Amino acid sequence: MAVFNYFIDSGHSSFSIASGEGEGDEQRIITAYKGLVYADPNTGEITRIKFVAVDIPKTFPVQEATDILDYDLADINGKQFVVPLSAKLLMRAGRQNAKNEIEFRNYRKFGTESSITYDLDPNAPPPLPASKTEEQPATTAPGKPASSTASPWTLPTAPPPPPQ
Repeated sequence: MAVFNYFIDSGHSSFSIASGEGEGDEQRIITAYKGLVYADPNTGEITRIKFVAVDIPKTFPVQEATDILDYDLADINGKQFVVPLSAKLLMRAGRQNAKNEIEFRNYRKFGTESSITYDLDPNAPPPLPASKTEEQPATTAPGKPASSTASPWTLPTAPPPPPQ
């Protein structure tokens, strides 16, 4: 097993810690963190990542926070994939310790398959002729002479106002 040590400063971190008793009194900080990455040197598969919060302000209610993510191979639809196996969150706030454990199971593949086929129906009507779908030049209304100098952008003269 190869083990790599890392450190992420608070300027590049997204490690968030929240603390609060109820709605409206939550406090949240982004803090630096360090940890270890465990990987198989032959395959490169990661088996564990450990995150440990560092430089937590003394005034913040939580003094320690550690996350541990374990990974393993799982069979999904007949193929092996590296997936999360479990997660542990360990926190200390004053004299209180908290531990949250999560297990990931029952991985499945969801998907669908479809195909589109084009079968020509011998009884289908023929396609529309081009004259039905192409633009045609404007024609004049019956009884009005066509004007070759009229602009299509000129508004017609307004009718006179109704008598009073």
